[in-house]
Amino acid sequence: MKKKINYLIGIILVIALSGICYFGTIKKAYSQDAKQNQTVVVREYISLNTLESSEIVIAYSDNKPETIELENFRQKHWEENTSKLEYILTKLINNGYTIVTSNGSGGGQSAFLINTYVLKK
Repeated sequence: MKKKINYLIGIILVIALSGICYFGTIKKAYSQDAKQNQTVVVREYISLNTLESSEIVIAYSDNKPETIELENFRQKHWEENTSKLEYILTKLINNGYTIVTSNGSGGGQSAFLINTYVLKK
C-alpha cells in the first residue's frame, strides 16, 4: 500500500513539474514574440453626441493604453482633431512602425464614429 502511495506521489510530481516547465516555456515564447512583433492599435472614437467626449486610445503591446482627448465633433474642431491623429501616427511611423491595416465604422444610428489603425514594428 505504501509503495502505491509513493508511486502515485511520484507520478503527480512528474506531471506537476512537466506542467510548470511547459507553461514557463509558453510564457517565455510569448514574451519573446511580443518583443519581436510589437503591435500598436490606435483607435479614434468620435462622438456624434455633444454629451459624450471624443478620444484617441493608443494600445501598445507591452504597456497600458494611453488616452488623448479630442475636441467636440459637433463644434467643428475637425482640423485640431485631425492634427492630433496625424501627430500620433507620424510619431509611431518615425519610431519604426508601419500601418498594416485601418478601418472605420459607425455613423447613422450609432453614437460614435470609430476609426482603427493597426501598426507593427
